[in-house]
Amino acid sequence: MIDQETRPYGMHPANLLLAVIGCIIITGLCSLTVYLTADFILTSIRSSNVMALLITDIPGQTFVADDKNLERNLNTATQALMT
Repeated sequence: MIDQETRPYGMHPANLLLAVIGCIIITGLCSLTVYLTADFILTSIRSSNVMALLITDIPGQTFVADDKNLERNLNTATQALMT
């Protein structure tokens, strides 16, 4: 059995416990961050403003989108910028 005097500096059973607890806390925070990020992305996808898929028929011409109001606004803004 190794006593306190022959044990190398820094080798204490409490150090291992602190390292394990620290790893568990960091892992928990990382998983919470991933969960919140995924939840934000999924919530954003459900919004109709974010889901506007823009496709150009001819580059520089009119926009086609799944939201007709957005499509009309983008085409009007494009025409205003061209003039």
